[in-house]
Amino acid sequence: MGNPDPNLLVNYYHPEDPENPYKLDVFFYKDDLRGRNDVCNYQRICYALSTMLFLDQMVFAQFWASIDFKSAHVTVLSTRGQPFGLSTYTNELWSYRIKCLDHNSYVNHDTKLCIGLPGRVFLNKYPEWTQDVSKYNDISYPQLNDAKRSNIRGSLAMPVFDGDACIGVLEFVMTNLKEDFSHEMSKVRKALEEVGLKSVILNENINCDISKDYSSLVESPNTTKSSRKSKSCNVTCNDITKLFGMPKADAAKICGLTDNTLTKVQRRYGIDVWPCVRNGVAKSSAHNALERERAYHTSSDETRKIERINCLLMHDNDINFEEDLVDKHMDYLISNDGKRLGEQHDEGPNPVLLEVYHHKNKRSRI
Repeated sequence: MGNPDPNLLVNYYHPEDPENPYKLDVFFYKDDLRGRNDVCNYQRICYALSTMLFLDQMVFAQFWASIDFKSAHVTVLSTRGQPFGLSTYTNELWSYRIKCLDHNSYVNHDTKLCIGLPGRVFLNKYPEWTQDVSKYNDISYPQLNDAKRSNIRGSLAMPVFDGDACIGVLEFVMTNLKEDFSHEMSKVRKALEEVGLKSVILNENINCDISKDYSSLVESPNTTKSSRKSKSCNVTCNDITKLFGMPKADAAKICGLTDNTLTKVQRRYGIDVWPCVRNGVAKSSAHNALERERAYHTSSDETRKIERINCLLMHDNDINFEEDLVDKHMDYLISNDGKRLGEQHDEGPNPVLLEVYHHKNKRSRI
């Protein structure tokens, strides 16, 4: 398939048009492929993403790779340093990508505990989708508030298998409400099969909007707010430090707080000094689990295990490629046709410069 018509976006006015599907511009870190044990799967995911076509104009896709801690019987899924794709560059979609870097997903194979959408899909081995992410609660979908700020609506997550082993999860989000993902699931499955990977068949999927088994994942209008006691139970000062590991002004903005209320929050959670991180990003990727420990039915031992694993992850060079995104942006994101998409946007975060994956060289890359 040739490069996309650069005039296609200019002439496109409808949210869906089967005659004018959108392909993804796929990006990866060319300097970080050397020495990767999973380089073959990494490249296969790149190629599969580059061949997918979508009916929606605003689609963002990213791969959550599985990282096994066999001694602890735990799998963590991270999107740091993994391929991602955009059908159209917007500040909102890019912002969602940045925020997802702070959210690892967690699976405990002994207790069957999972945190986050990728972890749930990895554990259940079935796709999960919703027409509107606002129907989730922020326990089942930790990046809910980030998604809302980025105008994310429809969501699809599909497990990816190499043989019988699940190697990760592909996540797709879009700015449109989506009532049926059968087209997307079919395209994803075929693209994966083309590179020797696979997902599940189409009738094996979970719509969290209607599934009785998944009713706990969805916000209930009768849900009451947890008390202060339950929110802070078994959460240490170090946990809160990781949770609020960001500049004071950013923390206040995200929490909807004015400057004079920060000291009250510090006293409430027993924080002596408001924690800061040099790069300006929270380093705990299980912070929602730590904040709502009782809601997850997570024991103190389980919480400490999450902390230890996240400490290991944050020192793992293989998944820490995007550590400096907040402070050290390159100027533009380069598309397949060489167009500098960043030139169209004067505000918001600028993407780091990545090399576009050109799927024309399929045989030499895979």
